[in-house]
Amino acid sequence: MEKLFREGRSFYLSPFRILILEEKSTGERPVVRMAVSVPRKIFKRAVKRNLLKRRIREAYRLNRSVLTEFLAEKGICLDMIFIYTSREILPYREIEDKIVLSLRKIRSEYEKDIE
Repeated sequence: MEKLFREGRSFYLSPFRILILEEKSTGERPVVRMAVSVPRKIFKRAVKRNLLKRRIREAYRLNRSVLTEFLAEKGICLDMIFIYTSREILPYREIEDKIVLSLRKIRSEYEKDIE
């Protein structure tokens, strides 16, 4: 995890800051390892942090194929973390839309790199 923060590339897509680190592809490793962070500094109550993490993980689970199928074809493995930066609890639909946009942005970056 430290390596992700030290060496990873990042971009901001409100309400997320997303860090990405490309790793060497090995057969036993998943194509994408994803983590979620909701800072205690912003949301003091664990109930609110857990609600947001559940929403983010579910949105990712339902839409990860946008990215994972492409990466599997190209033999690329990624570590990524979604850091929630908004001060308010957004509805699930907004979170899902932003997750889909961020996955498409990551995919388009790798499509450019390959071409």
